[in-house]
Amino acid sequence: MSSKHKTVVKAMIHDDQGRLLLVMDDGYWDLPGGNVEQGEALTGALARELEEELGLTDIKTESQPAIAWTMSIVLPDTTVYKLELDYVVATDQVPKVNRDEVEDLRWFTQKELEAYARECDDLLKPLWEEFLSYYKDLNI
Repeated sequence: MSSKHKTVVKAMIHDDQGRLLLVMDDGYWDLPGGNVEQGEALTGALARELEEELGLTDIKTESQPAIAWTMSIVLPDTTVYKLELDYVVATDQVPKVNRDEVEDLRWFTQKELEAYARECDDLLKPLWEEFLSYYKDLNI
């Protein structure tokens, strides 16, 4: 069995009401962001992904992620080892959906995030629960 390693960068963007921005991709809500290409700086990859998905060109982010976590995805012929780095991102721009990249966007309150984690399918449920356990500790 072969294996692949992926590094993914995601953005935690909040509005002035404290809600977290999620994008719908392949029918699931997720943080905006995506794969880091070979030789690409982490924050550079994040800036590229946010411009592609949401048209954001003026972002501010810390040099270090607020949350870093790993997961393994076992498929019939390969195992994918994924490192996800979640950054707190600030912007004064209004995000707009690029339908070539994502299906939709929505601002979620803490209660809505918790409800989504409870209601999503069994594969994603533990991932959202783990993310929320880290996210709550950030006190954002």
